[in-house]
Amino acid sequence: MEKPINTPVKNLILCFAAFLFFELCIMVIAHALENPPAKLLILIGAGWLMWTFVEYGIHRFLMHELIVPGKKDELFHHQNHHQNPSELLVGWPHRLLIGVLGSLLLVVAIIYQNPSFSFFTGFFIGFLFYNFLHYLLHRPIGKFLLPNVQRAHILHHTRFPNCGYSFSTVLWDWLFDTLPPADALVTEQMKKTYFNPRAPRQRQKPNLIVDCNLKKETSSTLFILIAGALLPSCVPVFSDLQSARTVGAGQVEMTPFVTINDAQTEYGANVAIGITPNFDLWARYEYVSLGDGEGTGVFGMGPKFGIVPGRIAAFLPVGNAFNPDFSDNWQFQPTILLTQPIVDDKFEATLSPKYLVYFCDSCGGYFATNLGFAWGKDLNLWAIRAEYGRIFSEGGVGQFSMGF
Repeated sequence: MEKPINTPVKNLILCFAAFLFFELCIMVIAHALENPPAKLLILIGAGWLMWTFVEYGIHRFLMHELIVPGKKDELFHHQNHHQNPSELLVGWPHRLLIGVLGSLLLVVAIIYQNPSFSFFTGFFIGFLFYNFLHYLLHRPIGKFLLPNVQRAHILHHTRFPNCGYSFSTVLWDWLFDTLPPADALVTEQMKKTYFNPRAPRQRQKPNLIVDCNLKKETSSTLFILIAGALLPSCVPVFSDLQSARTVGAGQVEMTPFVTINDAQTEYGANVAIGITPNFDLWARYEYVSLGDGEGTGVFGMGPKFGIVPGRIAAFLPVGNAFNPDFSDNWQFQPTILLTQPIVDDKFEATLSPKYLVYFCDSCGGYFATNLGFAWGKDLNLWAIRAEYGRIFSEGGVGQFSMGF
């Protein structure tokens, strides 16, 4: 049995509208509450709910319904996962790293109780749970933890590839009518194939929804549209002029750059040293010219971890300015780097949402986003980078950066 879906783009819009309705209702409740612990809990829950919708939307629309034949492996390698269900790209080192970071974010959220940061923490915790839950769903123990989700996921991998898109909850599958049929049985042969990576498996042909007029740039176009929606609220931060690529063990990368905005001009360089294939140590120094011969130096550094090689990375920089006037302006800026190839190894876009944490008593925190593009004959060797950023705050200053 297969459910025909003839208008995936329309379905995407309808699903997003339904999600916004639920999310806005929760945010209104959180805003009306005066009890700080209750408000914190609901905001974290709202962030978690947003992640569950994001995982559903990416799995359904970007991994299945909007994918062009023959191009599925270029973005998520999802066909490989369907052929070998127990082989997951994310390993235990990544899960443990994400777990530590999630725990730190939760501690900061409880201490500062900033609404925006609490929401971001909930979203990241959802991402953290997903990394563990997806692993458990592919293990027999999953039936004791999330029996309904695992049943849907087994059927998704075997008989109903256009059903069962969620990993954390069946809410969205239930709401959008993508649960497997209630009378569908999970047989012992299905379990053997699903749980055993070495079991012989007949190659499945998922019921992908394909429009012959769709071009291979579909996922790139969606990425740019999402980035365009976020762009009015971007900011210059330590992640300027980076992508989700890591430089590789024993390799060194340097990016000299210049940044211009209405108030100042900045000159500096990023330097990266590859520690392992998916772990870099980054440092950044820049001189900020404030005009009239005045200026200050700014230094930041932090680790960068590849989560999905070349596509998703986490960057955790800390830094400050060498100026007495900025002595209380230490910052921690946890960043997620999302890179979308537009032309393989020649042209790519990177969206880097982040949260700015200021370590001073009177300072708050802010969301920020940068959108950058890189071009080169071979991006593994060199690139020309351009980036624009602003901040999620009233009166945020925009800046434009160029680097090589």
